[in-house]
Amino acid sequence: MNKLNKGIFLTVSVLSLSACGGGSDGGGDDGNTSVTPPPPPPPYSMTVNAAGSVEENGSLNVEVVTSGGEGSESLSASVKPIENEPEDETGAFGSTSNEGDGGNETDVTFEPTDTGFVFHFGEASYKQDEYIITIEATKGDETKSEELEVAVNNTSGNNAFDYANSVQEVLPAQRQFIAEWLMLERLVKGVNLSGGDIDIKDIKPLYITATSGDGVDNNALFSVYVNDDRLTGYQDNSLKESEAFSSFLENVSSDTCESPRCLTEHLMRVKPMFDYVFERSGGVIQEPAYGDVGFDAGTGTFSIFYTAPDNGDFDAQGNWTFKPEYEYLADIIVAGHEAAGKFSADE
Repeated sequence: MNKLNKGIFLTVSVLSLSACGGGSDGGGDDGNTSVTPPPPPPPYSMTVNAAGSVEENGSLNVEVVTSGGEGSESLSASVKPIENEPEDETGAFGSTSNEGDGGNETDVTFEPTDTGFVFHFGEASYKQDEYIITIEATKGDETKSEELEVAVNNTSGNNAFDYANSVQEVLPAQRQFIAEWLMLERLVKGVNLSGGDIDIKDIKPLYITATSGDGVDNNALFSVYVNDDRLTGYQDNSLKESEAFSSFLENVSSDTCESPRCLTEHLMRVKPMFDYVFERSGGVIQEPAYGDVGFDAGTGTFSIFYTAPDNGDFDAQGNWTFKPEYEYLADIIVAGHEAAGKFSADE
């Protein structure tokens, strides 16, 4: 009995093993295992992001983002100016790129950053100096390149343009003298409201003296230094700042004035009128210092009170800020320019 049972057990075990292994002996599978190859890497790509303009003496960050491709990677950058071409037969100005062959060196430096490159620009020559920045990325056997056009804004030149344009619009002299008289009226009124006692009629003789003499009715005080062609040439980016405004900026000092009178000499004629008010203000206002004529880019006005360090100072953008004790001057200067502009518009 025991022997029979043992034989049955062995038989069952063998059948079980045969059933398990039977699948490998079937005719439906040749025994080969297929392998799926890995997908190819995504195509190599590059994107470049940067602002389209920057102020002179400023910096521009260029962000470079790459993806895909195989192999080691490298980035490079270059920059070249776009030069204004001479005027053609149609009267239009063209532009061309300069490869930096020594004919016109660029005032630009750059270095890599964690996200791309940073470019440092110097002073601009024209209203806008234009550059082409080229970014090149290489990974393995693939190379990507992208160009950016960047305009560098001429901060100092724009201030000079606004200054010259303001002179051109506000003067001639007689209108400016009238505006300065209105400035004095405001000043006297403020002093008297604060406790002073000044009769505006007493300043009339000083006004007559200021508005008398050779050249006071000349309506082209600055024509030798500033004219519409220069202003237009700078504005349309065909004339350099140095060519448009050099003689104007060199001749605003009273030490170098020749006929026709320059702006400083013109404004210094009204200095005795202001002196009269300050000396008789009874201390209700602080007496300011005088200087050469300066231009405030923020308000578009010029004044003999701007350049004196005792009165305030300019920031890097040419904006003047009076010290608190002289802030009363800001209102009368702006009012005088508005009055001169009104007289100009009325003619």
